[in-house]
Amino acid sequence: MPARLLARTSTRAAVTAGAVGLVLGVPGLPLPTASSATPRLLCNVAVPMDDGTLLSANVKLPAKPGRYPVVLSVTPYGKNGSAPAIVGGGTPGSPSCTDPSSGEADLTQDGYVRIVVDERGTGNSQGTGDLSGPSIARDAQDLLDWIQAQPWSNGKVGNIGCSALGMSAESTLQGEQVRLAQGKRKAIYATWADSPPGGDQYRDVSYGPGGAGSGAISLAAPALIYEGTSGNDPTNPDQRQAVLDQAGGGLQYVDFARDFQTDGPLAYYGQFWKDRAFDPYAPLVRTPVMLTAAASDLVSIQRGALATFMALKNAAKRVVIESPGYHCGPTHLDRLYGGRDALVKKWFDHYLKGVRNGVDRMPDVNLFPTNGSSWWHADQFPVRGTRYTSYYLGSAPSGTSQSLHDGSLSTTPPRTAGRESTPYVPANAACGSAFNANGPGIGGQELPVCSSDNRIAEATSLTYTSPPLASEQRLAGLITADLWATFNRSDGSLAATLAVVHPDGTSQALETGVLRASNRAIDPRRTVYGGNGLVVRPFHPDTAEAAQPVRSGYVERYLVEINPAAVVLGKGDRLRLVLSVTDAGTLPSAIQISKMAGETMWVAHGPAYPSRLVVPLVPAASFRSR
Repeated sequence: MPARLLARTSTRAAVTAGAVGLVLGVPGLPLPTASSATPRLLCNVAVPMDDGTLLSANVKLPAKPGRYPVVLSVTPYGKNGSAPAIVGGGTPGSPSCTDPSSGEADLTQDGYVRIVVDERGTGNSQGTGDLSGPSIARDAQDLLDWIQAQPWSNGKVGNIGCSALGMSAESTLQGEQVRLAQGKRKAIYATWADSPPGGDQYRDVSYGPGGAGSGAISLAAPALIYEGTSGNDPTNPDQRQAVLDQAGGGLQYVDFARDFQTDGPLAYYGQFWKDRAFDPYAPLVRTPVMLTAAASDLVSIQRGALATFMALKNAAKRVVIESPGYHCGPTHLDRLYGGRDALVKKWFDHYLKGVRNGVDRMPDVNLFPTNGSSWWHADQFPVRGTRYTSYYLGSAPSGTSQSLHDGSLSTTPPRTAGRESTPYVPANAACGSAFNANGPGIGGQELPVCSSDNRIAEATSLTYTSPPLASEQRLAGLITADLWATFNRSDGSLAATLAVVHPDGTSQALETGVLRASNRAIDPRRTVYGGNGLVVRPFHPDTAEAAQPVRSGYVERYLVEINPAAVVLGKGDRLRLVLSVTDAGTLPSAIQISKMAGETMWVAHGPAYPSRLVVPLVPAASFRSR
């Protein structure tokens, strides 16, 4: 926004804010209370940034005046929904003034101030947003200063949110690190993030584990453009410029969509995506952080939550909770301290109020297996005592599959060489949570991508199946398909799915990984090894500089990161690796599709090319009771 227009808009909003009155030193309009015991609601409070921009906040105060800890959320979706409102104004009780406790644990009655703030350029806040970019961390510095200066604040802040709000919580925590480096007083004492997709937006949301041309950017773009423009009224003079600014921010995703289809700069990991990654800053964090995610989330958020947990290696306390469920909907939390809302309260009570409730002794890692009946607890991830087991690919038929090729998996390295081929199948229904598992999706609708029996999808793929397990096993952690393959075209999209085959013959897809063949280079410094050089979590740079065009007919190594899993393998179950070249669920670009047309992939195995599936088997003794 031009400085002259910014100044004019900011002044007008400030006048509007001043006209509605001053309540406890906060510009805003209080919701009339039924009694002195009713919490007080301040609507669309103007929060000044150092550049003159005003963010808009709804503030809910305990009934009794005093200084309290604050629980903060920063949202890109419009804190008041899509109803128009005025910065600094609003109509009490109308949809233009939403209770900040809506959809979240109501902590006001427990002695907390609750605040929800519209991100810059969204909802009722001024300025030009950058769609989940660095402006959130920059604004967080002024926002936290402002909170600490209010007469109802005791200076201690906890931040909370799910999905984009969880990502904003991480960005706010990033801004806090800058404040601390400047010698300012500590503000954030604890963070809670549900299904946060922002540890690395490129890998966990926009492009997925396959890198350029293999993610969900074409689906994310319309949603994020809408996200940046919802909640505003273009006929309102206080919001007209904000609407234009937000539309301008939304146009960034038009650029993404263009580069996505043309392999342009934004299709690869560069400075733009570095500016939107939290994980590189995570080692600086000393604050306690809680992360939750679900096994059947919409994208690779489960994988991202575990990666962020691993990056938070210096946090005073870090906890990750993963269980069956969907986006913002992990399950079985009633068995952990009475459920999510009760655990949220305990988390903030301990770290913001100093209450001795034992939450600081909670295990750092809490996994509920997708087919289990109880929690698995550990103090580190990967779990101490994990046995990374290699299952080598072989040509010998397992006799359990009607796939394009029925091969075998064995813990014994094969003595003979072999290779199998599979063509590019545009509609091959590869399965696994990388492509959204079956369950309630957006708006509660069913996402019929995966079924309980994966054999139909496997019919046009290569499958490699192990002998029956002699005893029950626990599989929990990082999974890799370490493959040697060749293509006859200049690129490909290799999908690897881990499935479990039950004694009745049904095949259940567990998790999937995708790798674009030209993105096969790895960064050895950020790759995780399981001993003896065994790669258990390959890290692909995904930069344009690291891209390696596929040489037709040359056998190359492809390390495919499969999303982590936690599952009980029963006696008699078999493990199965399903391999295909596909565009189902991976959304490759138009250029990549042109490169894959008529493609065939050959998977090689044997002494010279030890293709294998690496799975984490964990002894029950490695887990502990709570």
